[in-house]
Amino acid sequence: MPYVETGALFWPDRVRLRQENPIWAICGLSFEPGASFETGQLVIDKARHWRALHLANWMNQDHRQFDDMLYGDKDMFYIAWRMIDQPFHLIRHPPRLIEHCFGQRDPERSLATRAMEHDFARLGVFHQHWEGMGDGKLVLLPDHRIGEGARDALRYWCLADGADGIELRLFGGGVLRCALHQGADGAWRGAVAVAEGTVTIRALGDGPASAGGVSDAVAPPRRDGTGWQSHTDNLAYRYEPVPRR
Repeated sequence: MPYVETGALFWPDRVRLRQENPIWAICGLSFEPGASFETGQLVIDKARHWRALHLANWMNQDHRQFDDMLYGDKDMFYIAWRMIDQPFHLIRHPPRLIEHCFGQRDPERSLATRAMEHDFARLGVFHQHWEGMGDGKLVLLPDHRIGEGARDALRYWCLADGADGIELRLFGGGVLRCALHQGADGAWRGAVAVAEGTVTIRALGDGPASAGGVSDAVAPPRRDGTGWQSHTDNLAYRYEPVPRR
């Protein structure tokens, strides 16, 4: 696993430092065209990366010396790791803006999971049954939001690799609320962690979703991650957008 191998997981931003940024020469580093870090989340083994963390902390404490070249701690982590020559793993999936929030991907998913998620986005419309609460329509939008049929605590969806196979995960309030597993009959079942019992979800039809506010012109997520690319505005002059893949 990347974390076991490197001891440091970082997620990408939508921008990168320009080649003409003076920070490269000041820190004795060669220009790298990769994305800057987006440090809203990070996973670090402090014992293995204590020196790099100390350097990033020193740069933050003396941030006025770097404010004209770097944009906050996200770049200070990146520069510190490069200067100390510490290993790290940068998640390859680009982020996306979702309702004014940054959406980031898990480290890696299997090809089978990504292919099935593509099919879910193509189908779009499902049938849901809540134990003791009846049936209804459920629309899973291509941008991972839940459309018609969303409940108060469930707003987003995705497919992920779980310990017992592929899981249909439902999120709300920023946390995982439910992980459903597919049974032999093709239905997905699981318990919801909001005192609402269990839910069963079945696919309906085989065409693109066009109900519940879903437009036929909206493309399903790409398996290579490009569907999660988003536009970047108001860049600082030391930055540039990360090119689309």
